[in-house]
Parts: sequence; structure tokens; C-alpha cells
Amino acid sequence: MSDSVLIDMKQISPYIRYVNDEVFRGPQIHANRIIYDHEFILCLNGEARMILAGIQYNIKKGDLFYIKPNVRNQMILDENKSIHVHCVHFDWVTPDEKFDFTAEKYYLNGTFSSEEINFIEKLKQRPDYAVSEFYFPTLIHNVNLDKLQPMFKEMYFVSHQPDITSKLMVKSLFLGIIASILYDRFTSTGAQKDHYHIKTIQHAIEYMKVHSANDLNTANMSKYCGLSPKYFGALFKEVTGLSMNGYLLELRMQHAKKLLLTSDQTLEQLANEVGIHDVYYFTKLFKKSEGITPGKYRRMLANQEPIA
Repeated sequence: MSDSVLIDMKQISPYIRYVNDEVFRGPQIHANRIIYDHEFILCLNGEARMILAGIQYNIKKGDLFYIKPNVRNQMILDENKSIHVHCVHFDWVTPDEKFDFTAEKYYLNGTFSSEEINFIEKLKQRPDYAVSEFYFPTLIHNVNLDKLQPMFKEMYFVSHQPDITSKLMVKSLFLGIIASILYDRFTSTGAQKDHYHIKTIQHAIEYMKVHSANDLNTANMSKYCGLSPKYFGALFKEVTGLSMNGYLLELRMQHAKKLLLTSDQTLEQLANEVGIHDVYYFTKLFKKSEGITPGKYRRMLANQEPIA
């Protein structure tokens, strides 16, 4: 079993391994299989049953199915049924060379040499990266095909071009697809639009935006929402993809960047205003968030110093 490694959105560097455009016709059963990377299956037309880790899902036009590494899965098509899909195999970050492989060789080949079988065992140990700010459920119903289908189609054609720019274009298209899905599923504050408790968490977020410099924590925010601290914390992470403290830090860093651009406050004054009352700790948090110190960020914006 591979290790699960959390990354943030800044670390995403998608590696697109394989893109196809296929029509499958029943009766047909794609045998139990295990993949070693991630896969999106966008249903353009028709319907099928997917079995993932023993659980059955029915997919139809406008559905996006997400398969993670090392989970046994299969597709079942009944007689007189068909399905038209785009499939994309990818990694959230570019893999180490020792863990890279071609989909054509290890997914589409039926037989393997002893050396290839040994390599497959290594593939099962590939790190499984997940993005901390958001998650994709196994099945998303009714995605916006008018937006997504042209992007998937272009990615399919570009991925089969041999020119030097194709890999960059495929990455760009893939990121556009992710952004489009997130835009449709999440509010501007990062909360899931269709989550049952979105109003409660949105209420909390609006309060946090106004009072981000105050001493906010899970205990007093859960009391504000009328929930237990444990339940509030779990809900907040479920709806936004971030812990409450992580979200609060994001708000404070956004406020700090605005102040660095629009005010001449000292770093100590600025740190106090955003709610972090230790300038050294503030500087450490800012550098971790933005990759540079607040002082350098201010000089860079004033065009007094290059980024490097």
C-alpha cells in the first residue's frame, strides 16, 4: 500500500500520463484492475456500472468518476448499452523517475515479464499525493459538460502531438479543468456549494473574515455556531478542505499582504494588526506561506528589488 502525502495547491505540478477518448459497448466487463496513479473518467454519453473497492456506482452522461491509486475497480456494460468517455491518468505532482511508468505498457498490456512484474510491485509503493485544500469525491454528478468536454477533447488531441510544447499545453488544460470543477463546486470562500452544512460554515467564515485579528479558535467559533468543538472542527474541514486554524491563517496572510502593499506600518505593527503578536513568528509564518519574508515582499511590490 502506498503512503498518503498531503500537499497544498502551490505544490501541484500535474503529470499527465495518458489521455483517451473511447466508446465501450456491452455486453462487456472490464476485469478487476488496479491502477498506480489517479484517473478521471468523464462520461460524455451513455451509462455503465463502476465497481470500486466493492461498491457499485452508476455513471451516466455528465458524471465525473475519480479513481485513486491501488483501489480495485471494474466497469460493467450490460447488453445493448454503451458509454462514451474521456479518461485521464495523472499524478498531482511529477513523480520520481524510479516511480514513473507508461500507461500503454502497464495498463494496456496483457502479459508481463518477470522484470515488469517486479516493477509493478514497486509501483504499488508509489507515494499517493492528495491536495489538502480540496478533495474530489468518487462520483460528481452533472458537471458542466459545455465547459469541460471541449477542454478534455483538446487535452486528448494535444497529448498525442509530438511537438515540444504539447506537455506544457496538456498541463495547462488539466489545471483549467481542475479550476473549472472547483469553481462550480465551491464558493469564493472555499466551501462546498452542495454541502448540507454550508450555511453554518459560511456564517462562521464571514465572522472570521471580519474578526480575523481577534483571538479566534475552535472553542469560541464552535460556540458561536452552536456546535460542539469536535463537530465544528470536523465540519469545517469537511466543507472547506482546511482546518479552522489553517483557514484563519490564510485570512491573516491575505490581510498582511494587503497591508504590506498599502501601508507603511512597521512589521511589528502590521503583525499585531493581523492578530499575530510576535513579529518573529509572524515573519516565519509569512515566509512559509509566500516563500519570501514580508520585508522582501514589500520591496518587491515597490519595484525596489527583483524577486530572485
